[in-house]
Parts: sequence; C-alpha cells; structure tokens
Amino acid sequence: MTPRPGVETLRAGLVMLLLASSAGAEIEGHPPSTVSRLGVVSGRVVYQGLIPREEWVPVHKHRELCGNERPLGQYRVSSKGEVENAVAVLEAEAETLPPPGSEQPVAILDNRGCEFLPRVQVARPLATLEVRNSDPVLHSAHAYLQDGKTAFHVALPHFRDRTRTQLPQAGLLRIECDVGHTWMRAYILISSSPFSAVTGPDGTFEIRGIPPGRYRLLAWHEAFGTIEREVTLSQGEQSTLTLVFGATRE
Repeated sequence: MTPRPGVETLRAGLVMLLLASSAGAEIEGHPPSTVSRLGVVSGRVVYQGLIPREEWVPVHKHRELCGNERPLGQYRVSSKGEVENAVAVLEAEAETLPPPGSEQPVAILDNRGCEFLPRVQVARPLATLEVRNSDPVLHSAHAYLQDGKTAFHVALPHFRDRTRTQLPQAGLLRIECDVGHTWMRAYILISSSPFSAVTGPDGTFEIRGIPPGRYRLLAWHEAFGTIEREVTLSQGEQSTLTLVFGATRE
C-alpha cells in the first residue's frame, strides 16, 4: 500500500524538540497563578497555486443512501485558498509536556451520510477509539499504519452499532471502508502532544494553554504534505501564523 504524500515527511518531522529550561516550572501542574500567562498559537492554513480538481467516483453500493457519485474529498479548499482538514501540532520532548489526565478522552469515528466523521483528528497514544455507524447500511473501518500493515479492522453491520478499540503508540492511521464505499477516508494522527487543532472550512486553527518555551509546529494535510515551523513563546504570548501549502511556499 503506497503511503499518502507527506507521510514520510511527517514521520521525520515528529522528532520532538526540548522546551526551554525556563518553561519547566510553568509546565508541571500548571499552578493557578500561571494559567493566565499561558500562550496561544493561532493561524491560517492556505494553498497557493492552482487548486487541484476534486475527483469524483461512481457509487456501486447503497445508492439510495450514498447517491450516484461521491467526491474523494481530499481537496477541501475554498475559493480563497483556505485549507480545511489540515492538522496543526506543537511538538516538544514528551517528559516536558503537561502530564495527561487520569483518563484520556475517548476518540470518536462515526460513519454518517456515507462519510467518516471527523475526516481528520488527533489522538493520544494508546487512546480508546469508539467507531460508530449512524447509517442504516453496512460499513467497516479498516485502519492502515504508515507501512501498510493493518492496525485494526472492524465491521458495523447495523444502524447505531458501535465498537471500541485501542489506538497504537504513535504515527498516522489511514482509515478506509472495505464494503464498496471506495471514497470513504479518514485519518488519525497519534501524538503525545496535547497541543493540536484541525482547521475548519476557513482554514483557521487555534491552540491555547501553551507554556512558554520552544516548539516545533507541524502542519500536515493528506494531499499537500507537511510544513514545519519553529515557534518560541514567552509567558502569555499570542503568536499568529500563516502557513502556506503549494508550489509557491518557501
């Protein structure tokens, strides 16, 4: 199975950087007196150049629900070049990051309207994933690791079926439906960083509650690849960035 563009770059890019030593006291436990001094990284992800044309594929099963044809959905870019479903993650050394809570939130992947929702999300290593079926037809969720091996494969034959599985340690999962719904795709980026966001239709993201220090910002998109940017935040600083995919980016 051939990896999606940018997956190898993402793998290399997930090498973490050490936070500035002065950040240690702010990170551990987040004392109430320091909460107001935590930083914010926000921005906009855009594509410059000729936007690739979206590919549509014919529907051969469950046309009464899914229609006669469906877009592959990988180029969700507005007329202004705003990129939807790009992931922004701030990475740092794992031991310097805030400790996770006693329970990690359960990640959700739904089959709804013949699509995986959300298409793109970030989850913590070994988190629980609940796969749901909100359609009255058979769906499956077949998750592939970056090397093409199967991480998990579950079937949901009935309306409102749901099942739980454990995500792997780290990396990028590509999820497909194996029951003839060839357009269905989802991606889960597994990261130990608690600082992440996924862009909406306007291409914007916001990551809050960041202790001061040095980070590596990774912006990933399933079709456009990966952008890396170093970010240094002082106490309470708000940093706003524009991240550009496309032939004209630096």
